[in-house]
Amino acid sequence: MNPELLAAIAAILSACTALIAVLIGPLISARVQHRQLVAEIREKWAHDLRDTLSELTATAERASSVILQAREISPDLQAAYEKLVRLEAKAKMMLKPGKKGHHRLQEQLAQIVALAGDKDKQVKVKMPEMRSLVESIVPTVQAVFDDERKG
Repeated sequence: MNPELLAAIAAILSACTALIAVLIGPLISARVQHRQLVAEIREKWAHDLRDTLSELTATAERASSVILQAREISPDLQAAYEKLVRLEAKAKMMLKPGKKGHHRLQEQLAQIVALAGDKDKQVKVKMPEMRSLVESIVPTVQAVFDDERKG
C-alpha cells in the first residue's frame, strides 16, 4: 500500500479518536460528578434521618415514662410529646411514602406517637410497649437505608 495513503488514514483515525475523546470525556466526567453528588446527598439524608429517628425514639421513651400526676398532663410530658410530634413530622417529610419500607416506618412512627400520647394507659403498661415499638423500627430503618444504598 501507498505510504502516503497509510499516513493519511492514520491521521484521520487519530483525529477521529481525539474528537471522540473530546466529546465523550466531558459526558463521562459529568456522569461521575452526578453520581458523586447523589451519593453525598443520600449520605446526608441518611445521617439526618438517623439523627431525627434517634432523637424521636429517645423522646418517645421519655414521654411515655413521665408519670401523670392527678390525671393531668404535666408540663414535662406536654413538652416531650410536642417534641415527639415535631420529630415525627420531620421524619415523615424525609421519607417517600410510595416505597414499602418508608411506608412501614411512617406507620411505626405514628404508633409510637399515639402510644406516647395515650393518657389512659398506665406507665407500667406503656413502657414495655414503647420499648417494643422502638426496637421494632430498627430493622425497618435498616431496610430503608439498604434500599436507598442500592437505589
